[in-house]
Amino acid sequence: MSMLPTPLKRYGQPVLIVVIFLLVMLAAGIITGILNTIWEALGLDIPRGSAFKLLLSIPFIMGTVVLYLYPGRQNGGLSWQRQATDLEKMDGDSRALVLAAVFFLIPVGSQGAASVLEALSFQLYPNYELYETLMNMFHPTGHWLDIAGAIITVGLVGPICEEMVFRGFMLRGLLKNGANLHIAVVLQGFLFGLVHGNPYQFSYAWPLGILLGYMAVYSRFGWATIWVHSVTNLFAVFAMYGFIPALPAEVEPGQFLPSWFILGGCAMLAGGIYLYFHNVPPVILARDRIAAVLAGSTTNSGTDANHTITGINNDSAHPTEEDRPVSGAGDGNHARGNSDSYLTPESGAQERLPNASDINRTEGSQSEDISRFDPGNSDRRDSD
Repeated sequence: MSMLPTPLKRYGQPVLIVVIFLLVMLAAGIITGILNTIWEALGLDIPRGSAFKLLLSIPFIMGTVVLYLYPGRQNGGLSWQRQATDLEKMDGDSRALVLAAVFFLIPVGSQGAASVLEALSFQLYPNYELYETLMNMFHPTGHWLDIAGAIITVGLVGPICEEMVFRGFMLRGLLKNGANLHIAVVLQGFLFGLVHGNPYQFSYAWPLGILLGYMAVYSRFGWATIWVHSVTNLFAVFAMYGFIPALPAEVEPGQFLPSWFILGGCAMLAGGIYLYFHNVPPVILARDRIAAVLAGSTTNSGTDANHTITGINNDSAHPTEEDRPVSGAGDGNHARGNSDSYLTPESGAQERLPNASDINRTEGSQSEDISRFDPGNSDRRDSD
């Protein structure tokens, strides 16, 4: 009999996370509005609305803190230490290429693709009043406090909180409960786009959320997605405030940006995606095994009615050949599992992900194939 949760529990928790997140942010938003009114009533010599963006960090923080209490503590979030450990294991060239993809190619390139999707979404749903309302909320006031608020909230606090909630608490929870890997990634990406609350941001937020979901899995839930999300938002902030002269600070609704920016951005995005997934250490995934690892399990086998995974060596006390630095994922050795450790948030101990050679098929039972995860490969069906 399968020990996996029912589909209702498995896929209901992400919906509950979104509901809690929105309700807490709404309540905190009311508090933020009151504080903003008090700030402006003080009669300080600053333009109206200059403190608004800075105060917007309050709803993000409160929503994330509440979700950390449940279900974040059980599911786990994103680990800075794990990301640093993985980077140390890579050789110099691979590390440089991954960092270039994370800090430049993907976030900057995504602006070109996002601008096309946003323009198309307005042409499909041309609501000028809604669009102008959204733009006016974040329109620059020219005061340093407004710029600081945009950098802090939009560029730092917002990305950290959203990544913890969607790529951390939500995605880890889905995988921990045995969800199909690709369904889990697509679902959290869709919900990530949905919480933006308007069709224009949804048009590019959901595919970006899916990309970040796969990056989270590949990074074994490190901070790579936080870096990408933060730099992406900061680039948009700098463009909006006129710090990037080649780009217009304001764009008419439905208007496409210059073709050189769109084509160049899409090329950079494609190159960044390739470099990232080609050079990060490989991850060998099986649904039951990843659920056990996310749950902090240190047992050497995991079995249910449909899947049998045995003979996994978790002895990380003694260094092995696999602890040497990892080179690019395309050299052929990665299929044999040269990348290894998984830092579980509960125990703080390093657990080596299973290699192909660790898997012994049990005679007379059904076994699940374990192969290096590739977004292009189809995943197996859920078993309920």
